[in-house]
Amino acid sequence: MLKTGNAKLALDRVPAFAKALEDDPAVIMRLAIEQTHGLEMLKMIADLLSESLTDNERAWLKLIRESSSNTDPAPARTITRVLKLFLHDVEADPIAK
Repeated sequence: MLKTGNAKLALDRVPAFAKALEDDPAVIMRLAIEQTHGLEMLKMIADLLSESLTDNERAWLKLIRESSSNTDPAPARTITRVLKLFLHDVEADPIAK
C-alpha cells in the first residue's frame, strides 16, 4: 500500500523504515511529511527547524536538490576539487566578490 500511495507512512515509523531501506532518514522524513501534509508544510517545517544556514548556503542546497531530482548524490571527488578551487579563488580575489 505504501508503494502505490494508498497508505501513508506514519512519521514515527520513518527511522525504522529508512533503516530497513538502508536510506537516509532525513530524506524519507521529507517525503513522508510532503505526502502527509503537503509541500507548503514541508517548506515551513524545514525553514523553522533548519540549521543556521545563510541564504547563500540554502541556495546551494536548493540547487543540489533540484539538479539531482532530490536523489541525494554523494559528492564526486572531481566536483569537490573544482568547487574547492573555485571557492578558494573567490575568497582570495576581492574583485570576484
